Amino acid sequence: MWEPLRADIQADMQRAYRDRKHDMKNHFDSVGGYHDVERARRCPTTDWSAEAWNKMIDLLFLTDEYRRTSEKNKI
Repeated sequence: MWEPLRADIQADMQRAYRDRKHDMKNHFDSVGGYHDVERARRCPTTDWSAEAWNKMIDLLFLTDEYRRTSEKNKI
């Protein structure tokens, strides 16, 4: 009985994470992206502190694994 509920909650959380990450990536690209990472670092989203924004840039957008996956997905 609880397994379908757990699966629904998990799916909702995954969707929320994916959507939030997509919004962050769009913002990152719009304020400099990979061409001007320092400018992107100086322009955090309105709902993130500068410290949290810089940490997310390091964790999500600047790792080699993320860039490889991103390039593969573009193709």
